[in-house]
Amino acid sequence: FSMVVAMRFVGRLGRYWLYSDRLLPAEYPSEDFFEAKQDDISGPAGSFTFDYGPVAGGLIESVRIRLNTYGEYIRRATLEPKKIRTVKVTGNVQDALLGIERVNGNFAASHAVAFLIALEKASSTVAPPAVQLSRVLQIELERIRNHVFVIHRIAETAGFSVPAAELLYIMEKVNRVIGRVFGHRYFYGVNGFKRATTGGGINLTEFEQITEEFQEVFRGLLESRIFIDRLQGNGVVTDSRSIGPTARAAGFEYDARLDGDYSTVYAQLGYRLLRHSSPDAFGRLLIRGEEVAQSLALIRSAVEKREEFCDDAKPDDASVEGIGLGRIESPSGDLAYSVNLHDGRLIELSLLPPSVPNIRLFLESVVSSGFTDVPFNWESFGIWMSEVGVKFV
Repeated sequence: FSMVVAMRFVGRLGRYWLYSDRLLPAEYPSEDFFEAKQDDISGPAGSFTFDYGPVAGGLIESVRIRLNTYGEYIRRATLEPKKIRTVKVTGNVQDALLGIERVNGNFAASHAVAFLIALEKASSTVAPPAVQLSRVLQIELERIRNHVFVIHRIAETAGFSVPAAELLYIMEKVNRVIGRVFGHRYFYGVNGFKRATTGGGINLTEFEQITEEFQEVFRGLLESRIFIDRLQGNGVVTDSRSIGPTARAAGFEYDARLDGDYSTVYAQLGYRLLRHSSPDAFGRLLIRGEEVAQSLALIRSAVEKREEFCDDAKPDDASVEGIGLGRIESPSGDLAYSVNLHDGRLIELSLLPPSVPNIRLFLESVVSSGFTDVPFNWESFGIWMSEVGVKFV
């Protein structure tokens, strides 16, 4: 079935509401759903409130998830980030990039590319084809790594220690490929204004072996009824404001690779959207597992097409001036930056990380579920708190 919306809502980006095809002034305050005070979640008589986090065995980042329940099911949830950081970015754009690619090291390529696209739009320039292909390579490698990691987290939550360890081993193999090809396993220092490390030397045979190893582990998980029972019907989301794997699991044709920056590049690489009609943690698992193989196909196409271009990834010191918006499909969904530059210096910067809308979706999906279902549901969204509590100065 199809759930297409021509102009889809993405989220709050600074002073604007971001849609897939436009920016609109934000006339109302942003949704401070993750800034709830301790007394904001009181319930009716007979209910009680308790905290999951900010430090717990099932959480890899500091976050307080506050749950109100009767003891049978969760009736309301709020979230409060505990990882709040101030990142200095005003001034030289190359210096700002050092901070931006470290907002979330796991999505360093996604953050850097979205920011650089915004810079290039602000200066009415376009990165050379070879640079665009290099950036696509980075994002798809990052997608493979992150999808493998999210599935590892779900397996670990289920107590499946052997497949969880195998998935970490596969992720390490991906990291080593990235480090060898791009010079840094988290893409630090790889990108710049209208330039990027070319990404030459990817061994596709090696990568095909890695994805085959992943598929073997993934199939093993799907054959476990005990594992699947923890995911099916858990964290159901059918919200039209969904993004990323959450949206595609629910049947929405939402993907910035179709309607965002570089959509033309992805079309040339033969990208086709995958989706399911399973709007729960199981559907999100399926989407991530299938997109690993799809990303490999895109990488193969990009490597082949890369040979058509000369090595035009040269530094460009052109000044930047104006306002620009960059939006790409990160592993967890739409990621966007807006920039305002004057005389080559950054004077305003806004970020919409995918984790912010995914937090809203998680809090929506957790209502009426049992507490033991929460960790599985949480991991299925691929949320990174490191990119949520960031303030640019």
